[in-house]
Amino acid sequence: MRSSKVVNMRDQSFQTERIVIRPLVESDCDSFCILEADSGVKRYLGGSKRHSGVEYLQSLPLWRREPLNVMAISLRGSDQFIGRCGLKMKWPGERELEIVLTKDSWDRGFATEIGKRLLEVAFNDSDVEGVVGVVHPENEGSRSEER
Repeated sequence: MRSSKVVNMRDQSFQTERIVIRPLVESDCDSFCILEADSGVKRYLGGSKRHSGVEYLQSLPLWRREPLNVMAISLRGSDQFIGRCGLKMKWPGERELEIVLTKDSWDRGFATEIGKRLLEVAFNDSDVEGVVGVVHPENEGSRSEER
């Protein structure tokens, strides 16, 4: 049986060489909604849900309640919001890795960096037992990151 590790990860931030993964805050609202409304970004994601500013602000407490669920991605050394990521609960002990980046952040290796860091946190600092990744078959960029 695994021992309990970090219990409260809600307010933690995690860094890579170029990225900060941090809790979402109210000031991310506009950037988050622009990301969610971009049809090019959402093309390969399941569902057609778009978050309005009001929905974002209403969802924020729920997202913050579950550690690692939905987090902001920003460039290290700035507050520039470049996407969202998380380890969404699928089944007890198992999470789905999700990384959604703004188009100008594609093809820069950020997804690999973020994925590695989130997996590190998941398996070393929490009680996550398994992580799955789902990639749309036509999403060549993400399929290459998955390998």
